[in-house]
Amino acid sequence: MSTPATNHRHPPAALCGLLALTSAALLAWTTAGATAQPACGCAAPAPADALARSTAVFEGTVLGAEAQEGVTRIRFSVTRTWRGPEREQLEVQTAGGCGLSVAQGAAYLVYATGAADALQSDRCGGTKPMAEADPDLRVIGIGAVPVDPPKKADEGAQPEPPARGGCASCRIGTATQGHPPALAATMSLFVALAWRRRNKRG
Repeated sequence: MSTPATNHRHPPAALCGLLALTSAALLAWTTAGATAQPACGCAAPAPADALARSTAVFEGTVLGAEAQEGVTRIRFSVTRTWRGPEREQLEVQTAGGCGLSVAQGAAYLVYATGAADALQSDRCGGTKPMAEADPDLRVIGIGAVPVDPPKKADEGAQPEPPARGGCASCRIGTATQGHPPALAATMSLFVALAWRRRNKRG
């Protein structure tokens, strides 16, 4: 008795390719979901509230950023200020899932809290790119440009006297003012000499 031949059918090549693409896409989606950071769920405050809560509010251009131990320190060149220290440069710290994500050379409206030397900011405080800050500016105003404090004059330097006219008699009078006995003696001497010369001629 003969055994019927078994017909081994293989799936079409197109079906195999589709299964491979599906597996790769599923693997990529699973990996991305496992490593992605949680999204920031806070809502940005109204401009007036953000201004009231902040100890420093300024427009700044990013000079650089340095991340260390989960904290990013961002250096800004300050263009104008609304509150806080009036300096040409400020450093702001940011961290966590709602931390700031900035671009080198870009301008931002920064709402920060904390002491002047330890400012902190995140997206929950209202910080945003200047391209999106028009609604804030309509509320908080135009701000002020920070300037360096005026330099103090040297304490040991003596102020220059005001310029005077070219009258020699005025200078003599000024120099002898306050010494009437000396002036009287000088005048008496001139009168005596003149009188003696006149007598000799006579």
